Amino acid sequence: MPVQGLAVTALTSGSADIALQMVPELMANKDVVLAGPVPDVYGASVDFTGGIAAASNASENAEAFLSFITAPAAVPVWKAHGVTVMGPTT
Repeated sequence: MPVQGLAVTALTSGSADIALQMVPELMANKDVVLAGPVPDVYGASVDFTGGIAAASNASENAEAFLSFITAPAAVPVWKAHGVTVMGPTT
């Protein structure tokens, strides 16, 4: 059943018995139980990247933000919220 907005809404309203949604979004709702991520074989992962516009007038701030969210100290926070961290910070 197509759902507008978060699929977890269909779970909590009782209009769905199962939903596929990003792990952090499901984990944030205490009214549902996370069954687990979709197995890697199905290719359902989502990669996120960060970039800074060449014309940015706040590139130093943007660079500092990207450094902050990708620092090794941020890894436990990401993992605690259901995000699998890839790359050199793992």
